[in-house]
Amino acid sequence: MPPFGARLLSRQLLFNYNALPGNVQHELEEGPLSSTLSVLGTSAGNQGLYTCVANSAVRSMSSSSTSFVNVIDPPLLLSVEPTFLRVLVGGGVVLKCTAQQPCLGSQPAFQWSRQGRKALSSQAKIETKDDGSVLKIDHVTRDDDGVYYCHAALYSSVAESAVELRVDGKLQLYLFSDISVL
Repeated sequence: MPPFGARLLSRQLLFNYNALPGNVQHELEEGPLSSTLSVLGTSAGNQGLYTCVANSAVRSMSSSSTSFVNVIDPPLLLSVEPTFLRVLVGGGVVLKCTAQQPCLGSQPAFQWSRQGRKALSSQAKIETKDDGSVLKIDHVTRDDDGVYYCHAALYSSVAESAVELRVDGKLQLYLFSDISVL
């Protein structure tokens, strides 16, 4: 900052040594001897060096102060519904995975996996929506039995949640009629 008593001509805010981008929401509180910069709605894109350059009328003096802002992403919270499901062979299942999105306007990347196997069933269909991801299997087989995981990532935050799917054999009815022996 300029020396005490010097008349301040201007302040300039820089981000990574360039003009502060228009998409960085900020508030600047200016006092006679100091300034406070508040960066609002931070995300990974706001991480970097912030510099305030002050110019004074006294002997064309200038002073600057630089700070590094490290953005730490809030934890990503996942929920999977249902957490346990029992279905008969040939039945259909719908598994829903939703994330509480800590950063407005950001959407996590979703992925499904199955314990012990690299690939999901060839019958599995995955839909990603604004509020989460849905795994659908229209006609389950005994091979679909197992634990399924929903994985989500948003910047440096990652989360995982599980659902157990149990597939039972088909219900079979046996009809016996009276048999008479002659």
